[in-house]
Amino acid sequence: MRFYQYTERDVLTHKNLITNVKAIINRAKCKEANGSFLSWMPLTHDMGLIALHLVPVVGDFDNYLMPPGLFVRNPVLWLKKITQYKPKYTSSPNFGFKHVMKFFRPEENPDTDLSSLVVIFNGAEPISAEVCNRFNEMMKPFGLKESAIYASYGLAEASVGVTLPEPNRKFVEVYIDRESIGVGSSIREKGKNEPNTVCFVEVGSCIDSCFVRMVDQNGVEMRDRVIGRIQIRGGNVTSGYYNDIEATKRAIGEDGWLDTGDLGFLRDGNLVITGRAKDIIFVNGNTYYAHDIEFVCEELEDFKSGKVAACGVYNPQLQMEEIICFVQFRASLEEFVPLANALTVHVIKRIGVGVSHVIPIRQIPVTTSGKTQRYKLKEAYLKNEFTSVIGQLSLLNKKITVAGDKKVGP
Repeated sequence: MRFYQYTERDVLTHKNLITNVKAIINRAKCKEANGSFLSWMPLTHDMGLIALHLVPVVGDFDNYLMPPGLFVRNPVLWLKKITQYKPKYTSSPNFGFKHVMKFFRPEENPDTDLSSLVVIFNGAEPISAEVCNRFNEMMKPFGLKESAIYASYGLAEASVGVTLPEPNRKFVEVYIDRESIGVGSSIREKGKNEPNTVCFVEVGSCIDSCFVRMVDQNGVEMRDRVIGRIQIRGGNVTSGYYNDIEATKRAIGEDGWLDTGDLGFLRDGNLVITGRAKDIIFVNGNTYYAHDIEFVCEELEDFKSGKVAACGVYNPQLQMEEIICFVQFRASLEEFVPLANALTVHVIKRIGVGVSHVIPIRQIPVTTSGKTQRYKLKEAYLKNEFTSVIGQLSLLNKKITVAGDKKVGP
C-alpha cells in the first residue's frame, strides 16, 4: 500500500506510516495512559488524519471526531465534549487555543472538566509560548494540567511526527538574543524579561526510527546550539515526491537526508524551531522571521491570530529588503489608517525594525491545512497590485498630518 499526500505530493509506504504511528504511540505513552482520543483537526491534514485518527486506530483506542467546521462555529463545544467523554489525548494549534479563549466564559461553563487530558498535541504552525501560557492560566481552574500542552514538530514528508517531548512535563521556553538568530549563529540565551529577546519553544527529541541534524548552506553538520537548516531521515520519511524527480533531488541529498525547509537548533538533544528558510527577512544586517513579526502584531487587541501576514520584499532603489505587513480588513481605508499606524509604532518599539507598508486585504491566503501563503502576497506586491491602495493610504496619512498641524498651530 502507498499513501499519497495530495497537498504535499509526497508518497509514503505502509511501512513509513506504521513506523511513525507506533513511534508516536510509544513516545506519548498512549498505552500506559490507556488513552482515548478526541479531535476536531481536519482529516484532510496529516496531523488530523495520522496523529489523531490512525494513531488511535492502530493503537485500538477509542476515538471521538468533531467536524472542524463545528469547532470553528462553536469552539467551546470542544471543551464540553472533553468534559463529557474524558479523553486522554486531543490536539490544537495556536489558532485553536486563541479561538477558544475568545468565546469561553468561565461563569457560563462552571462544569467544564479538563482533568482527564494527558496530552494536547500542539503543532502544525509556529508555537507561541504566550498563547499556550494564557490558555493554561484560563483553564487551570477547570483541571487542565500545565504539562498537557505538548509542543511537537513534524511534517508531511515524515508521515507526520519527527520530534516529541516526554509527556507530563511543561513545555520549555527558550529566550534568545534577537541578534543571534541568523543561520550559522551560535545562540545567546537570555532571561525572560531582558530586552531584545525572542521566545521559542522546545519541541522534544527524535522519536523512534527518525533522526534529525542541523546543517549549514553547504550541508556541513552544525554543533549544538547553532542555528542551521533542519534535515531528517528515517523509517518514517518519504523517498520522494510523486511524479517529480527534480523536486525529489532538491529535497533529498545523495546521503539520504531530506531538507525540511525549516530552521532551528538542537539544545541538549531537544529541537527548537526558529522559522522557515523561505520566510527569513534580512534588514540592516539583522535576521527577522515572518511569524515572529506576526506574533508581535497580534499583541495588539485589533489584530487577530491568522489575520496578519508579514513578508520581506527587496527594494532595488534602496538596495535592501523591506518588511511589508498585510492585514485582513474589510472596513474603510479611513478606519484602517490609525490601526496601521499603531501597528507600525508597536513593531518598532517591540523589535526595533520599521514596517514599510501596512496593507489591508480582504482575505489572507492559506493552504488547505491553514498555513499562511506569504509568497502569494509577495508576488502580488511585486506585480504592483497594491500600488493604488498604498497611494490612497499615503494621501489619507498626509491629511491626518495636516489636520493635526492645524490643531496645534497658532
